[in-house]
Amino acid sequence: MTMDPHRDLYTVKKDDTLWKIAKAHHTTVDELQKLNGITNPRALHEGQRIALHREAVGGFRVLLLDRDRNPIGELPYRLVACNKTYTGTTAKNGETRSIVTDSPFDMVHIWLQRNDGSWKMAASVLSGFGDKQTVLVSAHIVVNTKTEKHPDLPPNAQPDPKERGKPAHAKPTTQTPDKALGILPKQSKTPDGKPITTGEGDLLELDFLGGFNGEQIEDKDYDAAAKELGCEVEVIKAIAKQETGKLAALGIGAFDKLNRPTILYERHIFSRITGHAFDTNHPDLSSSQEYLAGTAKNTRGERYDDGNHYGMFSWQYKKLAKAIKLNKDAAIQACSWGKFQVLGTHFRLCGFSSPGDFAKAMCRNEKAHLSVMVAFCKGNKLLPTLKNRDWAAIARTYNGPKFKKNNYDKELEAHYKACREAAK
Repeated sequence: MTMDPHRDLYTVKKDDTLWKIAKAHHTTVDELQKLNGITNPRALHEGQRIALHREAVGGFRVLLLDRDRNPIGELPYRLVACNKTYTGTTAKNGETRSIVTDSPFDMVHIWLQRNDGSWKMAASVLSGFGDKQTVLVSAHIVVNTKTEKHPDLPPNAQPDPKERGKPAHAKPTTQTPDKALGILPKQSKTPDGKPITTGEGDLLELDFLGGFNGEQIEDKDYDAAAKELGCEVEVIKAIAKQETGKLAALGIGAFDKLNRPTILYERHIFSRITGHAFDTNHPDLSSSQEYLAGTAKNTRGERYDDGNHYGMFSWQYKKLAKAIKLNKDAAIQACSWGKFQVLGTHFRLCGFSSPGDFAKAMCRNEKAHLSVMVAFCKGNKLLPTLKNRDWAAIARTYNGPKFKKNNYDKELEAHYKACREAAK
């Protein structure tokens, strides 16, 4: 269940009354007051957003992640709200089903099943306004492994109290491993046959994540942005298509499948901001050399992170998490963010006091991405080039001096023409 902003939300116009809005949308004044917490039906103001249906204010779902921010799938849950209980198991992406509460002021109690079959109430959350997703992060990690029967011991034999499992890391590694990222279970045995499972992976400290409400850019938002920038709407849409539109084939765009803003980590930016302090020990995260395009592959054609390629989009948050452990502000600035892929180094230019505040804003919705893009263009004095459709100048600012190497300006122009054709 997803909120449709065109169907579920209404923007108050001049001379509107709550009665007129209710009549036009086949509902009642009482219902609109209840949904929107309106105590005085005469106190509407132009531009005010009114929820028309329960889905607009009571949509609620939960995303369950382990400590490494990997989704926890196939976990039995119960959502208890409004004297109803909704049961199920989380999907592979860690999400529960979507439910709709009676009002934004209802409490939702989230119950999760333990390994022994008992139930634990993990949280109680106010439903809130909007199609809301609550993210719960476990203090533990989840790995796919199995137990084995211990070897037979002679009668009355006791385990060796001095026995210790082999450490997961003999010495710290400074290079991104050439294998899949995340928590990786490794099974082995002690000399007398007892099974041991060790795990290694990356801890993510991405405390700015959250607040996603699913709001998408509407036509009126594009119109307002184009007016502020003095350019055609299609110019703005062309930039969006060039930056993240091609990711639609992967099922992502402005946000990934976990509702995190799409990012691309740039190690040369991180290196520059930190004065090359980490280049020697962490060349996979900090180097004066840009990443190579694409993804490394082994002799079997399998993708892996060799520390020198950009790699897959699903790996970018792993890189960001590692860089955060070295320098959080620099790591956030070293990423390009969201629908228009604005680099975090421009956080002040875009009106934010810190990189963290910039990142939090980018986590909310597409509309925030558009606002940041407008501020970025104004701050970089791009208005004349946008108005005149100077594709090379736009590409140079947006993609850097090497834009011709990947035909950024030509592709941008092609996207513009396609948008113009679609608008006819």
